[in-house]
Amino acid sequence: MVMRFIYLTELLEEVGFSDIVKMFSEVMVSVEPAYSSPLKFINVRKRLPQKVCWDSGGYAFLSGKLKQPPDPRKTIWIYKRLGYTSNDFLMQLDIPPYFFMDKQKRLELIKKNAEYYYIMKSELKDANLLPIIHGWTYDELEYSLSLIEDPDKVGLPSNVPIMAFGSYIAKTALKEVATPWNNFEAAKAIPIKLILDRLIHAYNLLKNYNVFQLGGGQPNTVHIAFLLGAKYADGSGWRFHAARGVVYIPGYGLRQITERGHHAKRITAEEVSLLREAYLNSPFHGYGFEEFLRQLKARDAFRRLWNAWALKYEEKIANEYANNPDRYFSYLLRRFEKAHPVWAKRLQYMFRRIKQPYVQSKLTIYIKGD
Repeated sequence: MVMRFIYLTELLEEVGFSDIVKMFSEVMVSVEPAYSSPLKFINVRKRLPQKVCWDSGGYAFLSGKLKQPPDPRKTIWIYKRLGYTSNDFLMQLDIPPYFFMDKQKRLELIKKNAEYYYIMKSELKDANLLPIIHGWTYDELEYSLSLIEDPDKVGLPSNVPIMAFGSYIAKTALKEVATPWNNFEAAKAIPIKLILDRLIHAYNLLKNYNVFQLGGGQPNTVHIAFLLGAKYADGSGWRFHAARGVVYIPGYGLRQITERGHHAKRITAEEVSLLREAYLNSPFHGYGFEEFLRQLKARDAFRRLWNAWALKYEEKIANEYANNPDRYFSYLLRRFEKAHPVWAKRLQYMFRRIKQPYVQSKLTIYIKGD
């Protein structure tokens, strides 16, 4: 983790992802803008830190943000020109099947995604191209994995035994998205039990792989991903929560720090003390704590920087429990019972159903931009 000492007096008025990139050595970047403005991405890799995970932007096709039909050859063209390195991960182009689609449509998309992977792998032989496993039931996930493990295709070069998998755990209040098959107007949440069961099925199925969990989001969900067996996760919630006045307290949880907003429990005096402890161990202690607290309450840009740093600090905490699932579970249970009781119940529900609990070595969070 690369962190520059941050002098708060020099903090930019508006902090974007480019500023976050300068702080860390692992980031996730979407190539979605390259589908409409490809020239902007030529050799863009030279401006980024040591390790980058490239997101293909597939969700933008599903959501209707990108109007052109998805084409893995276009994604290949973009990847080849951005200048990826052997340290990078490249996500395959995928079109995620959603739970509200009928089963036949989901199976068709699962097959299509496997076809996309093999088209891309045949052209990107030297790349760490990650296939993405899809499905909402055990049999769908198993079908997706079987297509990726197709014995007629496994002769294709593969650098790392890594499978990517979307958690959807942040989508429990998701609005339905417009797709080529549906034009939704109402909002529909994904049932939380469906998401938890899907995670259980996936990690039981992928226990022999290194898993990159997509949609890790915030500290609680990233820790659960690592406990269930993920080796990598993306952290995308830092900016979302900052915009809503929510800050991350490393080793504890999420709290609302602004006067307005109800997106998390409001921070208490005891929790401010916990925040102070984290502040003293952070690159943010160039100012006194009272000024630090004032900046957190007043400035979205400041909260973004803090949340991104705090998320990477959670990575450090997670690695203290590498290869020790029982100890990690006990730690998370104590932590969640105090700060996030609902997550404690979810944690117990999932951990009891993992057939062979395991925690990987060298757990890594990739900070994701918008």
